[in-house]
Amino acid sequence: MKFKSLLSGLFFFSFAVTFSGCTLLPKQGPSSFDIVKVAVMDEKIDEKEASQDPIKYLKIIDLTNEDLEPNEGGTPDVFSPKFTQQTLLRSDQQIVPGDIVIIRIWEAANDGLFSNNTSRETTLTLFVSNSGSIDVPYAGNVLVANRSAMEVRKILLNRLKGKAIAPEISIEIKKNTFSGVSVLGAVAKPNHFLIPSKGAMLFDVIAMAGGVPYPEWETLLTVIRRNVSETLPLHTLLDNSINNIVILPGDIIKVSYHPRKFAVYGAINKPGNISIDTPNPNLSDLLAESGGLNNMLAEANSVFVFRLSNNSNMDPIKATVYRFNFSEPKAFLAAKKFKLSEKDIVYVATADASEFKKFVNMLLNPFLGIIKIVKD
Repeated sequence: MKFKSLLSGLFFFSFAVTFSGCTLLPKQGPSSFDIVKVAVMDEKIDEKEASQDPIKYLKIIDLTNEDLEPNEGGTPDVFSPKFTQQTLLRSDQQIVPGDIVIIRIWEAANDGLFSNNTSRETTLTLFVSNSGSIDVPYAGNVLVANRSAMEVRKILLNRLKGKAIAPEISIEIKKNTFSGVSVLGAVAKPNHFLIPSKGAMLFDVIAMAGGVPYPEWETLLTVIRRNVSETLPLHTLLDNSINNIVILPGDIIKVSYHPRKFAVYGAINKPGNISIDTPNPNLSDLLAESGGLNNMLAEANSVFVFRLSNNSNMDPIKATVYRFNFSEPKAFLAAKKFKLSEKDIVYVATADASEFKKFVNMLLNPFLGIIKIVKD
């Protein structure tokens, strides 16, 4: 009798507290309804306002396995044509810093700028400076880098016109057999290395520096050439051979370690910033690393991936949200195909009744223990 009275009392107590205190527990985050109600579907939008505050305009795209091609979501990374179109230099192709330029000048008379009573010929041996120039008497400073011997000859003839007496000029280029390139940062042996004056392949230069001790997907590589620099993840060199570019003397290579994290929040078993040891992780990889959806809290049909576009020329709706419905089997295939970007945010919405269930469980579990003790 006492047991029944205790059980009855606990039931009515829990019933009263449940319906009067459902708001006592914190929410895990916005529900699916909260996200969808602020989304922009097909309505007209204020483009100016959208460009200033893209977060106000969330464009939701429902994804299924049929919507995705393999590897969709990943963006190919390649160097610009300025680097990819550079080929190894030929000895007769271009002058580069460090080369030696031999200039022979003949004049038609013995009393010219470069002639005398004993000879009408003068030979000048000039070293090309790091700035790519040489200093020629009566012609001044001449930029010769990236020019052929024929082009330099034409420049000198033009500058000496009216100064020298009917000059004739020949130019010979002697290549400095080796010139330097600097490799800095997160490599085994950062240093200044000698490479052939015609250039060397990027892979070969990295190998000269002892390679990179970190995972290639957590390594950034920057190539600096004169005033231009470009940065790519190291794994893109392995994925696309076009990125194994020609490195020229004077280039600088900087390697940086960049630990990669993916953000996942909401009704997930292990929310937070997650590391994934694979070059091109997909949504399925991230959910697995974070312990999967929380059965007590998650709304399986509302797993969202938030992505901001960096392309200002695209649709003014810069914030795109992809939604997956994991209550359907095809969503698992779609998640396997959906490649993540490092700036993506994954959020698993809270089910409408999950807070109520959580509260009831927390409230009744201690009572169930008491009931067991009383029965014993």
